[in-house]
Amino acid sequence: MRRLLLLNALIFAVLAAAAALAYYGFSATSDSFVRERALMHDLAEEKVLNIESLIDDADTKLMREVKLDDLSNLHELPKTTGAAILNIYVLDDKLELVPSGSSTFMPEKDAKLHREWVLNKVVPQLPFPR
Repeated sequence: MRRLLLLNALIFAVLAAAAALAYYGFSATSDSFVRERALMHDLAEEKVLNIESLIDDADTKLMREVKLDDLSNLHELPKTTGAAILNIYVLDDKLELVPSGSSTFMPEKDAKLHREWVLNKVVPQLPFPR
């Protein structure tokens, strides 16, 4: 009888230890999951900001390189500035396209459609006085 009682106590102790280990193991796993998820979120935000910064720097460099007096090198600007663009449109103070103020890297048919869309749909909605 004493052996049976000792065996039952030992089984209860093992089951209690297993239950405690399972509980603490699960709570530690969920805590580490939350920490890892937060770290991954922070890392993703940092990467997005880095990519946006690279794009913004290239676009700013392109805008600074446009010379209104000489638009003949407009087609070369994306190559020299690193800006990833398909079309360039230079507008005057009345938001009209200046002579020689466009350059495209698209097929001619697509470029004409895009130019019409920009001039007819986008430019009228720009927040600049006419």
